[in-house]
Amino acid sequence: YWGAYMPFGAGLQFALDKEAGVYAFSNFQYRLGVSDLAVNHFNYSIGIGGAIGSNKEPKVIPPPPPPPVDTDKDGIIDEQDKCPTVPGVAKYQGCPVPDTDKDGINDDNDKCPTVPGVAKYQGCPVPDTDKDGINDEEDKCPTVAGVAKYQGCPIPDTDGDGVNDENDKCPNEAGPASNNGCPEKAKQMQAKVDMAAKQIYFATGSSKLLATSFTSLNTIVKLLQENADLGLD
Repeated sequence: YWGAYMPFGAGLQFALDKEAGVYAFSNFQYRLGVSDLAVNHFNYSIGIGGAIGSNKEPKVIPPPPPPPVDTDKDGIIDEQDKCPTVPGVAKYQGCPVPDTDKDGINDDNDKCPTVPGVAKYQGCPVPDTDKDGINDEEDKCPTVAGVAKYQGCPIPDTDGDGVNDENDKCPNEAGPASNNGCPEKAKQMQAKVDMAAKQIYFATGSSKLLATSFTSLNTIVKLLQENADLGLD
């Protein structure tokens, strides 16, 4: 059948969220009597409604935060780096390993971190085993104290008489210290020279030798030639 009608009524709607809701509706439908089937009546309905499609705005994802700054590229960010412009290590809060004694060997590798030294001795100075003030690398006698004049060795004693060569008037002949390192025979020879010298005479008021002096003079010359260490006082 067909017919025309005009509904009017009232209803309730409850929102579940922004896009969906539950509703109940009642209306009266006044119909034009075109046929016997078109009668006036009430119509009741209940249902769930929702939007078709979505009006939601797209979710804006914020950009990720910028990475922390590490100016010196040492793996320690500037906020935690006490030396942000100089590469360093975490142990020293981003600073280089220190070199307290400024010898070019950092403290972690330096066995003498407060005294300048060399790499050969792990940052320590060249040792001076005999404590003579001449380091072992320049000391030819590193275990015996000596002097710089003899490259760290003691003053030599060539004749082994206990009188060093600098104090020994006969460095190649052993003699006692009481005789300045010369043998006693040299002392005796010196006495002969001195005695002969006392027997040289000059003419009164003149530099002319008397004939009696020639024997003593010849004796002196012979003794001096045979004993180079002797002399005239």
